Amino acid sequence: MIKTTTITNVDELLKLWPRLLSLTVKQNTPITTDQLLRLLLHSLEHGAVFIVRGDSGVIGLCCVECVKNSVVLRMLPKDGGQRIGKECLQGVSDWAKSLGHKTIQVSTTNLCGSSFRYFEKTLGFHRHTVTFTKELV
Repeated sequence: MIKTTTITNVDELLKLWPRLLSLTVKQNTPITTDQLLRLLLHSLEHGAVFIVRGDSGVIGLCCVECVKNSVVLRMLPKDGGQRIGKECLQGVSDWAKSLGHKTIQVSTTNLCGSSFRYFEKTLGFHRHTVTFTKELV
């Protein structure tokens, strides 16, 4: 059984910190320890942090930021075909609606068809824009 809960304070975050850190390493999340801690603290202050629990304990992490009437996903758990992302997104949606938010936004740096299919077909997002960036050398 999968259940999504919200971390509401730094004490809860500290209790889960070793597991969250190992989870990001296990899922090959391209984020440093410093970046992860900053993201979590920023999300606690300006949005929310969601933990996905399964039979084996914590299996996913999601960070969101509230921006105007929208919620922006800053980190979504890797799904691995287990519906973790979808379950987490449902928890985020319920939370966002309860606060009066109108939309959820997500962006990805992985511009491949499977990524688009996952966000559109599995999670129910609609593509609004695609942003390309060029480094100035």
